[in-house]
Amino acid sequence: MRDGSAILFCEVRAKKIERIARQRRRNEAGGTPKLKQQQTLEQPIFDGECQLKKYSGKGAWTFIMMPTIVTLPKKKNNTVRVRGFIDDYELKDFNMWAMKEGNFIAVKAEIRKKIKKEEGDTVKVILYLDEAQQVIPEDFLVCLREEPQLLKQFENYPEKRKKETTDWIFSAKTEDEKISRIAKTLEKLEHEINPSR
Repeated sequence: MRDGSAILFCEVRAKKIERIARQRRRNEAGGTPKLKQQQTLEQPIFDGECQLKKYSGKGAWTFIMMPTIVTLPKKKNNTVRVRGFIDDYELKDFNMWAMKEGNFIAVKAEIRKKIKKEEGDTVKVILYLDEAQQVIPEDFLVCLREEPQLLKQFENYPEKRKKETTDWIFSAKTEDEKISRIAKTLEKLEHEINPSR
């Protein structure tokens, strides 16, 4: 059984979500510009400094090795499409190898020439997944922004789990059911942060 304060907290949260939904319906009915319905919650998969290394075997190519990133999607060929920056050089349509011992990307001569760095030098690396990002419907995103700790917890979910969660919420057949599912999801996120509550 929940105590009275927990029940009250859930009721307040449900009313807040319902108020947001009502406002959205009024905006749509009144012909006022609709809010952007969907936004992405994109965080870099890697943001740090790395040393340029050179493979000593055949080909002697230069590369960057990064720690294993556990949230990467699993691919049969172990490559993941990324975009981002090495120093001020922009990476587009780039492949990163995701291996058990770490993740690495080859740094070809063109990049090294542009950033004026070679083996042994340190570079700043920021990488983003260059694949379809999970899109968060505005109703849910507004509620998450009201409670930054829950937003951060949700952002840490793997993309697959984010999709499953939002699909479940927005497959509701009625507005009331959708509101109820958002409230339940927020409760679940809070329980993951504070299991004792």
